[in-house]
Amino acid sequence: MPTHISTPPRLALSLLPICALLFGVACGNGDDSPGTDSGIDEGSIDATDIEVWRSYCIATFSEPFDVLAFSNDVLFTAEAGDEFVMSQYSDPADIEATLLHATEQGPIDFEIEAADFPNGLPFTSNCQPDAVVRHYAAFADVTLYTTEALDTVLCEIPEGTVIPTSGGGYQAIGVPTAGQDATYLLFLGGFETQCGASEGYVNVPSSDDFGVALRNIPLRLIVGPE
Repeated sequence: MPTHISTPPRLALSLLPICALLFGVACGNGDDSPGTDSGIDEGSIDATDIEVWRSYCIATFSEPFDVLAFSNDVLFTAEAGDEFVMSQYSDPADIEATLLHATEQGPIDFEIEAADFPNGLPFTSNCQPDAVVRHYAAFADVTLYTTEALDTVLCEIPEGTVIPTSGGGYQAIGVPTAGQDATYLLFLGGFETQCGASEGYVNVPSSDDFGVALRNIPLRLIVGPE
């Protein structure tokens, strides 16, 4: 039987003006450290191909797992053997993991908590909880702008670019309307040096992955082994 999580996972729908607090770095705080490129051949890969993420943390499901939308309907089922890039893997005492399902526009994220699985987590990983290093990764080509008017380009980050970081996040500007493009403020973390700023604005189009209106933020945190 497919495994349901006890509460709907937090997906990258961004249908509300949410602020993503990633790895404890508060949105808008300048607590990010510049980094350097960490090795993926930027601009020459397909970020939906799991093979390009092999040097980072990967979750491999050992049993079927239903990923739920906010409506509690099944968005998709991760089958045994399916693999996902990990965005978070923390707290050995009460493991919490955030996994990313890559799409052409950016990843859909979903969460798994050990408390929901008394008989053991439904996946294995090449990483150990809390023994991870954080990186910022572009899952699609990203054009960042200096203002929410999106009229002056700040910088461009090619698909596949990965850089070490101490954090980052995003926040919707206004209240996005379902089925329409939306503007998001991104906190740039390790990309500060590349872009010459600590934050930038991006247009995020609405997509219909799995028949549900989603907005998939293309610049996301991932973790790799220490």
